This record gives sequence, C-alpha cells and structure tokens, in this order.
Amino acid sequence: MSETKRSFREQIFRVLRSPSVGFPQIEEDDLRKGIIIIIIIGLLSSWAGVVYLSKTEFDLSSMFQGGPSGMGGRGGFFSGGSQSTPEIDPDVLRRTMTPFIAIGGIVGAFTRWLIPSVLVLITAKILIGDGSTKRMLAMTAFASLPQLAQQLLRVADAYTISSVDLTALRTPIFPSTGLVLKALNQGIKVFNVFGVLTLALTVYAVSANYGSPKRRALTVSVTAYLAYVLLKVFLPI
Repeated sequence: MSETKRSFREQIFRVLRSPSVGFPQIEEDDLRKGIIIIIIIGLLSSWAGVVYLSKTEFDLSSMFQGGPSGMGGRGGFFSGGSQSTPEIDPDVLRRTMTPFIAIGGIVGAFTRWLIPSVLVLITAKILIGDGSTKRMLAMTAFASLPQLAQQLLRVADAYTISSVDLTALRTPIFPSTGLVLKALNQGIKVFNVFGVLTLALTVYAVSANYGSPKRRALTVSVTAYLAYVLLKVFLPI
C-alpha cells in the first residue's frame, strides 16, 4: 500500500476518532480525497437504489385506469376511452428506470454534500469572516463520512426488506401538502442519526477552517442546515 493511501486512511480514522485533531490536518489539497469519499457514497446510494427498485411494486392500473383518481379522467388518458390497462411489463419498466436511479444516486450524493457546504460557506462569511473555500469543501466532504455508513446500511437493508415493508417506508411520516408538515418531513430526512453526526463533524470543520470557537461554529452549521431544509421544501434537491 502506498504512502498516499495510508495517509488517506489515517486522515479518515483521525477525523472519526478525534475530530478536533483530524480536521486541522486537512488542507486544500485534500479536496480530491474528499471527492473520492462523496463518489463512494454516491455509488453505494446507487447500488441500494437499484436493489430497492427491483423490489418496488408498480400499480399500473392506477396509472392508466379511468375514474376520479386516474390520470386521464373517464376512460383514462392513455386508453382512448377503453377501460383496459395497457400491457406494460413491470420488469421492462424497472430496466428502463435503472440507469436513472443509478445516476440519481451519484448526483444526489454530490447534492447532499455541495449545497449544505455552500450554505455553510455563505453563513460563515456573514457570521465569522473570510476562510479557505477549497479547504472548507474538503472538510465538509470528510464530515460526510457518517453518510458512508448510512449507505452501507441501505445496501444491506435493500437486500433484506420485503416489497410490502418498502412500500410502507416510502409513505411520508406527515402526509400533507401543508408548508409546515413539508418542512417537518424534510427536517426528519436531513436530521436523522447520520445527518446529525455529519452536522456535528461540520462544526469541527468550520471551527478548524475559520479558527472560530465551537459555539460560533455550531451556530454557523445549524443555520446552514436549517436553510438547507427550507430549500428542500421548495426545490427538488
């Protein structure tokens, strides 16, 4: 194993074991390593998403049948007045969706890292002052390490969960179109166990990058993540 690989491993262990020691040792040049972490998270997310898709039950009749809840009103939009359901093979539909799920997993990993990171940078600029943007991005990528564990658990869960349980889990906790309940749903998604751990590591990252007290770094990090939740309410991110 090369020295570079050992260094990368040691940086990961130090960040997880002692963030107050690990983050100050991260420099601008470590952004490439941080991006590798995000790519691995994205690949695991794609893997889990594809396996979940293979167990997803598609209710094609509700998509094509007529009636008040159908897409095409009486007779269905695609039926031309007929009450029959089009012959669509769910397996074909899954194969068609698989590339989009795979790409979405990687794009989603970068989105979940980059957007909160930009918000942290903006908030820190306002509340603290100037700091290294590239180094901050490298640090927030390392702060995303708890999400690596999350995606590993999702892969394991994808292989063991049943189709019935999968459908139940995809039901919103607060099924409502109201703004407050939408915000609660997004807040639960962002501030799950792994999200809180990521937020905690981000506090150390902000403190190390800007040389600020932990309390000020906590204010910056929480404010940025609350803004992220608010953005998710209005934007498909």
